[in-house]
Amino acid sequence: MEYKSCAEYAIKNLKNELDGKRDKKNIYIFEYSSPAKLFISYFHKMDMTVKGMIDNRPEKIGKKFQNVKVLSVEQFCQSQKDKSVVLCEKGKAKKLEEMTSGSDNTEIIEIDVYNYKASEDCLDWSESKGMIEIAKAQEEMMKILKWFHYFCEKNHLHYTLYSGSLIGAIRHQGFIPWDDDVDVIMPAKDYFKCCELLSEEEEYEFLSIFNNKEYFTSTISKLLSKKYKREERNFPLRQKMGIGIDIWSLGGFPNDISDQKVFSDNMEKIGNEWKEKVVIPYGTSLFCKKDYEQLVKKIKETILKYDLADSRWVSCIYCGTFGFNHGRSRVMLKEDYINRHLTKFETEEFWIPDGYDKILKADYGDYMILPLEEKRESKKIRVYQLG
Repeated sequence: MEYKSCAEYAIKNLKNELDGKRDKKNIYIFEYSSPAKLFISYFHKMDMTVKGMIDNRPEKIGKKFQNVKVLSVEQFCQSQKDKSVVLCEKGKAKKLEEMTSGSDNTEIIEIDVYNYKASEDCLDWSESKGMIEIAKAQEEMMKILKWFHYFCEKNHLHYTLYSGSLIGAIRHQGFIPWDDDVDVIMPAKDYFKCCELLSEEEEYEFLSIFNNKEYFTSTISKLLSKKYKREERNFPLRQKMGIGIDIWSLGGFPNDISDQKVFSDNMEKIGNEWKEKVVIPYGTSLFCKKDYEQLVKKIKETILKYDLADSRWVSCIYCGTFGFNHGRSRVMLKEDYINRHLTKFETEEFWIPDGYDKILKADYGDYMILPLEEKRESKKIRVYQLG
């Protein structure tokens, strides 16, 4: 898979800014973000301590990456007795200065993390036939979804539309006009059977950490077009990847809400570990096959930890932040996900969960309200037709 990483570029700039120049005893990083995780991973390998991350977003306060905690701006300012260094992405120093009121004890250092323009494509598409409109991309994704539906029916696999595709089915009776993928969710055992069977199919490209054919950096399994591709953005990586279906797993959760929160937090920790040990070092000498394989095993064990058949409560099992959303539980009664019916989506009918309203409200709030125009624009991607 063709890719480009800005990890080494960002670390080189980080070292140039810090090496031999400044006191490194009190290092903080601005914002809980993928670049922050890259910096912390570097410091961790160098046995250097990061005191904390600073963020003004309420949902980020208290989160951790490699035991580095996110502090509010107020918490940071109150703790400043000695001189501190705060690292931030290039272009964010002014925002940080305004938030910290230009503290005399704070030295802000901007780090250039991108060796390409973050808002633009950076891979070589010169051999493609050029870009296509989103409507054309959605035509291709519709073909893949129809194929997947019949594949599941033939193999007695349970699926339902999920996430943006579920919103599309309810609000638009088809694709959200600016949506660039299809989302489906499957009960864990069906999910793994699906991964096994799709590994043998040749109609479309199947990428998953569970098909053992190649190293893959996303923990979401994907069924993709071979004709139309785009740049998948997973900092610090850019990868050429087909358009198509994201396949998510549905698993059981414990009954007690506090245990649900612990289980959800553990998934986020595994997601952070995946970022540290797979995504960040991918394509470099620091990438470790053993770490990759151990994490794949850990993720599979997490998906299967609570048997769906014996569980009253369920949710998407994803090693990121899916069990709880900004402190609000996404965990649902099993029947909300498992009971299903067919509904119109464009010119066809596909399965959706009976509890779609509860599921979508937990994820998005009032999902019938259209997002602001600028948010729709920010989701637009460039799709290329291969020669």
